[in-house]
Amino acid sequence: MKPVQQKGDVNYITSSEFDISKTPSVLSFNRSGEQAQKKEKVLAKIVANDSRDLYYIRSYRNDVFDPLGAHGDRLQYDDQITFLKVKKDIFDLYVSYLKTKNNLYFTKAQRGLLNG
Repeated sequence: MKPVQQKGDVNYITSSEFDISKTPSVLSFNRSGEQAQKKEKVLAKIVANDSRDLYYIRSYRNDVFDPLGAHGDRLQYDDQITFLKVKKDIFDLYVSYLKTKNNLYFTKAQRGLLNG
């Protein structure tokens, strides 16, 4: 890391410290568990950094969001549906649920989230 320029008591960060080429890449998944197009709603995503991958799924009130359940239509207008950072195994279960529509994967993802 480059030194910080100091002017008086205020520290200034130089713009040369930021490398724009190292922006993370994002792989998004839609309601069918397939790679999402630009205008589709994203239900799960992988953010790939240089050091590691981060996994996110949609959550509603701190629980796994079920797009096929009772609150599935809320995705379009509810601001309580947010992305939640999860482990890879929970992410895989959630995407498997989106692909197969098998409730077993959804239940296991919920339990994995509760158990930590």
